Amino acid sequence: MIVKAPAPFSIVMIGPEGPYELKFRPYATDPWEGEIDVVIAGEATTWSVEKVFREDEGLALGGMAGANVWKTSYWFMLWPDARPPRIEYWGEGVIWRTDIAVEADKSS
Repeated sequence: MIVKAPAPFSIVMIGPEGPYELKFRPYATDPWEGEIDVVIAGEATTWSVEKVFREDEGLALGGMAGANVWKTSYWFMLWPDARPPRIEYWGEGVIWRTDIAVEADKSS
């Protein structure tokens, strides 16, 4: 079910590049979408959150991860309510990478 974007929050993930923080904030003008600021492998970028929905596993945010780090764009699915929280990166219809949270702050 499609839902409105949550309040701002941050999550620290761990991946092959080491830890990286995702800072989500909803758009002030559109309560259904938002963006995520991220620094991964020393590259700062902003990812657009195009879909926010709730499934059995909880809240999910989906959008495009920029091409800065991996030289191509990938669809991502961020599951902040999962235990543990995780982010999945999709390419050509398959999950090619899943990173797990090491810290979550729902009050950022």
